Amino acid sequence: PTVVLVTDESIIEVVGTQAAPVSDITIQGITFTGAAKTFLAPHQASTNGADWAAPRRAAVKIEGAHSISIQQCTFDTLGGNAVLWSDYVRNSSVLNSTFQWLGENGVLAFGTDQFGDVTSGEYPVNNTVEECLFREIGVYGKHSGAYAEFVAGAVKLANNIAFNGASVHP
Repeated sequence: PTVVLVTDESIIEVVGTQAAPVSDITIQGITFTGAAKTFLAPHQASTNGADWAAPRRAAVKIEGAHSISIQQCTFDTLGGNAVLWSDYVRNSSVLNSTFQWLGENGVLAFGTDQFGDVTSGEYPVNNTVEECLFREIGVYGKHSGAYAEFVAGAVKLANNIAFNGASVHP
């Protein structure tokens, strides 16, 4: 199956809260293509003084969730990020998927802090990106990578292949 939607930056949004998270969803075998460009959209930075910012948007946005699995999907010719783990995301994974010709990042883990204080728990942690192929990443966004994190941690990156501008370094 192919999903085509060129007028919006998101194709699927799975959104809950830390208090009432969405859980136990598998997205499998779908090709995502044609999501809108995000390089001119508003970007958000951390309050910890970093000079890096990113749009909190993606073809697949996961927020306020745990145990969400993306498996055997293809992300092709997207204008921005492919997958966004935003704020509270736990024990979720991206497995055996292909990412190509992306405007920005393959997988972006992006939490919220208060001037370096992360005690609120609003950040992705204990997630996995495994056995994925990343190529032609950052067509529009020049600080893009196969995986990027910003106020996030304890991610397992294993057995991924990244080339043509991509990086799998957190």
